[in-house]
Amino acid sequence: MPSVIYPQCLCVLYDREIGLENIEKALSSFEIVGRNDEPALEWMYSGPNISLSYLPEDRGFIIIDVVNRPWPDEMGDPDHEAGLFTAWTLGQFGNLVYPGALRRAKEQSWTWEDAAGTADQHKSFVRIRSSYVRLTEEESFVPADYEPLAELEFMTDLALELLKGVGSLCYFDPNGEVLRDLVTLTQDVERMRVENLPPFEVWSNIRILKMDGDWMLMDTVGNQQYGLSDFEACFPEEKFDPEEVHDFLRQLTFYQLENDATISDGDTTDGPAGELWKVKAVEESLVIPPRKVLRWYPDGMQPPV
Repeated sequence: MPSVIYPQCLCVLYDREIGLENIEKALSSFEIVGRNDEPALEWMYSGPNISLSYLPEDRGFIIIDVVNRPWPDEMGDPDHEAGLFTAWTLGQFGNLVYPGALRRAKEQSWTWEDAAGTADQHKSFVRIRSSYVRLTEEESFVPADYEPLAELEFMTDLALELLKGVGSLCYFDPNGEVLRDLVTLTQDVERMRVENLPPFEVWSNIRILKMDGDWMLMDTVGNQQYGLSDFEACFPEEKFDPEEVHDFLRQLTFYQLENDATISDGDTTDGPAGELWKVKAVEESLVIPPRKVLRWYPDGMQPPV
């Protein structure tokens, strides 16, 4: 995890302008340690906000700020929107966010069919961002024993409470390009907690796209939020069930986590359709956001890339 001001960022989208009092009411069961009614000079850095206690022994806290304007999905450009572009490069909207994240989340929402229509109604958003106070230049922005999964689970609980409040539409993880409403977010979180597993589905999306010929591509986006590799899977459409490939990619994510495993270029494993699958480590993904990925494909078959 890099030294950044805000290690994690989750959002809730709203259908109206929201006051800070609405946020305080929704999160009244948590320990609120600060309130700031004044926005930053530039809106993209901070709106009116409250702070919650989180890991005080590490000087950690969660900042929840209100931005009463739509999510800036294109993230500006250096010539015409330099302020927004700079804020994006500094991780103010999430450290892994890439322009078009909300659009892609709407296009690739496979477990909530109303995602696009619901998200299109939003007029404002609330950011939930984690932070750790740095006292000297030598100190990192995150503690040495930083646990991103625990942090994300706490922040997801905050999002669930915010989704119960007035005007809320849906949850949005811009780093993992995931959209959920209260019902689907609750279902995903509760199902995984019963199994004592992290709810990866609400933090990292699995997308599917058409390649050349009869080949398909599925990939994960957002695994880097918790220090794991993203994956791609290339496969002939007529031979493999996409649901099996989806489960394969999730299982690989859990395997990395549970075994603290390193998957290396050229490794093989049993995969969908009972076939042996092989991995290739590549420096740049086939689709945006650009990132290093581990690309899987059936051994003995050559994907069109």
